[in-house]
Amino acid sequence: MKVDGSDEQKLSDYRVGYMQVYGNRIFFTEHNGVDFILHSMKTDGTDKQKLSDDATYEIYVAGGRIYYLNGSDDNKLYSINIDGSGRQKLTDFTYAFYMSVLGDRIYFMGKEDEGFDYKALRLYSMNLDGSDVRLVD
Repeated sequence: MKVDGSDEQKLSDYRVGYMQVYGNRIFFTEHNGVDFILHSMKTDGTDKQKLSDDATYEIYVAGGRIYYLNGSDDNKLYSINIDGSGRQKLTDFTYAFYMSVLGDRIYFMGKEDEGFDYKALRLYSMNLDGSDVRLVD
């Protein structure tokens, strides 16, 4: 589709959760009947590739890496290269939600101890490699 909304084209029949365009590829999560799994394809709908088997929620693509919440590991923050290699766990927080990347930092709502309670979530930031975790006041 063009920026003005004309020339709309259906790229796939996939049931998509999250998506982001980066370069000439669309990175997206496709529902497999149980979870949303990370994939990519060219912006013309060709060259679909599965990038991970993780249950993937909230994706953000920056600097050649995809940052995501791994539902297969209690929503911990992970990153992976845009070609599917180099998967890395970034934090051991019990839960992470509402992730965003700004510059060289990841911001997320998180909880460091066991058990889930929305009221206990706090805003944190960390470097893109998972180092220098800080509570944001």
